Amino acid sequence: MTEILKPDTLIEQIKNRRKELSKALAILKSELSHVRQKGNIRFQKHGNSYQCFHITEKCDTHGKYIRKNNMELARKIAQRDYNQNAAYEIERQIFELDKTVQNYSPDSLSEIFNSIKNPRKQFINPVTQSEEQLKQNFNSIEYTKKSFDNNVSEYYTIKGERVRSKSELIIANTLYQNNIPYHYELPLIINNRKIFPDFTCLNLRTHKIYIWEHFGMMDDMNYVSKTLKKIDLYENNKYFINENLIVTFETKSQTISTSKVQNKIQKFLI
Repeated sequence: MTEILKPDTLIEQIKNRRKELSKALAILKSELSHVRQKGNIRFQKHGNSYQCFHITEKCDTHGKYIRKNNMELARKIAQRDYNQNAAYEIERQIFELDKTVQNYSPDSLSEIFNSIKNPRKQFINPVTQSEEQLKQNFNSIEYTKKSFDNNVSEYYTIKGERVRSKSELIIANTLYQNNIPYHYELPLIINNRKIFPDFTCLNLRTHKIYIWEHFGMMDDMNYVSKTLKKIDLYENNKYFINENLIVTFETKSQTISTSKVQNKIQKFLI
């Protein structure tokens, strides 16, 4: 059954937004703490432009005319007023986000399904798949693997799967150790052409599929040219780097490492 609801990442998005708002609020408050200008600014139409007046007394409705060579005063006060209003609004938004996080329960739908006892449970299709269901469906994909040339080095992963290079061995083993479901060289049809991405990976949290390509001979200009054409092919078919296409590169002097692979996994697949 196709999922009716995609994975619930609302709380994660809210927390990320809260971090952004808190950072902006800190900047605004820092700027406000350095403002020494008092009073307000009044703008008055004058021909095709405006004149500025600085009001410092409550009973003063006119203010003192600000000359052109002192417009920095008007800019600072106008910016101060904006920063104060923006800071107030950001504080209000943070308060509302905190209330949402406190009251919202992203796991409630899963809990409804999990609370159902067998045999009733086996007759029900939940509105969103559990990680285990998703993993089983992904792992059950059957396909014919690409053949290997004769007389080439053999590399086998932890789970006994053959790959083509030491670098692919590092990627495959690190994916496996992080419990990331993947298929090695799962065929993909693009423009009526069958290609074999190095890895097709599943993010169990977001249910999103990623293609992972490792380009390991970037010292070779012919290889670089083919790499750019392949990336262009992906992008022309809506596979974009750092969106749904993960790429790693390697030269003789800059080799791939487990830590680099782990960083990619942490960013996109966990």
